[in-house]
Amino acid sequence: SAHFNGYCFTSSVLNNRMGVPPMVLFEGKDGKPQDVHLVQYGKYALAAYSFIIFEATSIEERGRISKGDCGIWKDEFIPDLQRIVNFVHSQGSKIGIQLAHAGRKASGAIPTLTCRKAYLNIEEGGWEIVAPSDIPYEGND
Repeated sequence: SAHFNGYCFTSSVLNNRMGVPPMVLFEGKDGKPQDVHLVQYGKYALAAYSFIIFEATSIEERGRISKGDCGIWKDEFIPDLQRIVNFVHSQGSKIGIQLAHAGRKASGAIPTLTCRKAYLNIEEGGWEIVAPSDIPYEGND
């Protein structure tokens, strides 16, 4: 099958054409990835997926979807992200990152089966929202 054939683009070579799209775990702590991220992305590398996209990662603290987002707005996040990258590379896989800014959909509750609240205000633990529009997100679009 063509899925198992390698693929070349620019200076990189993929071992096969199987990849993993970004899937947000909502397990970040203050922007830092946790061991669960290493396990999640590591298992895909161990399963020989040739490219993996790390979950939506906030470029700015106020742009987080929820408090569970990982981020890149502080240099202190680099070692935790680097640990994941190093492991994925050690298994022969490539890894990328999905950059994210939630805009008017920021400051949301961590989605669970019991909580689907679209927006947390400051009193509920939310934060100031920065977006190109002042139209609030009502959770239905």
